[in-house]
Amino acid sequence: MKNGGRRTKGAGSVFQDSRGRWRFRREIDPDPVTGRRRYIEATGQTKSAARERFERKLDEYRRTSHLDIPASSHMLVDDYLAQWVDDMKTRVRPRTWYGYNCRIQSVRDSIGRIRLGELTPQHIRRMLAAMSKDSTSQTVLARYQRLSQALDDAEREGLIESNPCRKVKPPRVEAPEVRILGPDDPQRLLDATAMHGQTMNPRSFTSDDDVEMWLLDFEIAFSTGMRNGERWALMPYELEIRDGQPGIHIQQQLMRHNEDMSVPNWYNVERIGDKFWIAPLKTRKSNRFTPISWDLWNRLQARIAKHGIGPRDLIFTNKGRPIYWAIEHRRWTAMLDAAGLPHVKLHSARHWAETRLAEAGVDEGARMEMLGHVNKETNRRYTHWSPGTLGVLMDNAMNGRFAQTSPSPIPDDVPEDAAAVIVIDDDPALEFVTAELID
Repeated sequence: MKNGGRRTKGAGSVFQDSRGRWRFRREIDPDPVTGRRRYIEATGQTKSAARERFERKLDEYRRTSHLDIPASSHMLVDDYLAQWVDDMKTRVRPRTWYGYNCRIQSVRDSIGRIRLGELTPQHIRRMLAAMSKDSTSQTVLARYQRLSQALDDAEREGLIESNPCRKVKPPRVEAPEVRILGPDDPQRLLDATAMHGQTMNPRSFTSDDDVEMWLLDFEIAFSTGMRNGERWALMPYELEIRDGQPGIHIQQQLMRHNEDMSVPNWYNVERIGDKFWIAPLKTRKSNRFTPISWDLWNRLQARIAKHGIGPRDLIFTNKGRPIYWAIEHRRWTAMLDAAGLPHVKLHSARHWAETRLAEAGVDEGARMEMLGHVNKETNRRYTHWSPGTLGVLMDNAMNGRFAQTSPSPIPDDVPEDAAAVIVIDDDPALEFVTAELID
C-alpha cells in the first residue's frame, strides 16, 4: 500500500500498475475442480472506481458462491477473450482497440471452443497453420501477438499456469519491399500537375485553387516526411519560426473513426463532424519541429490569408470537409499518371525524405528528430540507399588507395570471341602462350 499501514490478512491488495490504473485483488477459495488458486480482481482509472467494481464482484461471490466468470477449467477461450478485449477498451486508443478486436475475433473463431485451462501449444500451432492458408504473414503474426498478450494476462490473473504461446515460435514475416520515387521524380510530379491542372481528371481537380492546395499538400509530404494524418490535421498555429528558421511544429493528427467507437476518458480528442477526430500523435517523439523552406512557408501563409483560415482551422480540406485516404489517393494517382511515374504509395514520400536526408549526410539523430522516429531500427527501415550514392561513398572511403585502370583496347585483327583470353604484354617470349590460348 502506498499510504502506509498493513492491510488485514485476507483483505487482499490494492496497488497501481505501470499504467497508473488502480487494482483491487483478493484471493478466494481454490478452483473446486483443479485446486488452483483463484482471485477476484477489479481495475479502474481511479481508486474509488476500482473499489466500487471490486466490492460489486465480491458481493456477487458472497451471495452466490461463484464468480461472474466460470472456473478456469470450465471457461472457454472464447469467453475469456471476449471479456479481455472488452476490458482493453479503457487501456488503449480507440483505433488500436478496433484492430485488437478484429484480430481477437479471428482467434475466437478458430480456437474459441477449447477450454482455457486445456489450451496447448499444439492448438496454437494448428491455428496458425490454418490461418496461413488465406491470410498474409503479417496478419497471422498480429493475431498471434494479441493472443499471447491476452494469455499473459490470464496467467497473471491465475487462470492458467503458463502462457502456451511462449512454446510456439511466432510466424515468420518478410517485410514487404517499399518502392520509392527517384531523387528528381517528386519535382516532375509537381511540375506535371501545375502544367496540366484540371485537364488531368475533372473528378480529381475542380479548380486552379484546388490544384494549388494539393500541390502544397504533396510538396509538404516530400519535403518534411510528415505522416498522412499529420498533414491532414495541419493548422496555422502549428507554423512557427524558431531561431529564424521557419517550420512546422507537428502536434496532432486527423483520424477517421467509426461512430460506435468509445473514447477512454484519458484520451483527449476533438470531434470534427460525425466521422473525424483531431487526436494526439502516435508517440511523444512524434511531437516535433520540422524545418521547411521560406518559399514553402510564404506560400502556406498566402493560402491562409487568401481563404481567411483561422489559427485552429484545417489548412487542407475537400470542399470545406476534412480530407482522408480515399480522397487524397485519387489525386495522388492522377498526378503519378500525368507525370508518367510508377504507382507508389503516398506514404513512400516519408521514405523518400529520410533517404534524401541520409544521402545528404544528415546525422541519424537529427533525421530521427525530424521524422519523429523513436528508435534507430525503425529509422533505418525508411532509408533506401541508391547504388549511385553507395558508389560515391565507396570511392570517397577508398580515396585512391587502389590504382584505377581503363579497359584495355582490343586489337582490330583479333576475333571477337578470342578477345577475353588475350594476354597484353610486350615480351615476345610470351607470344606462344597467347597463340596457344587463342587456338
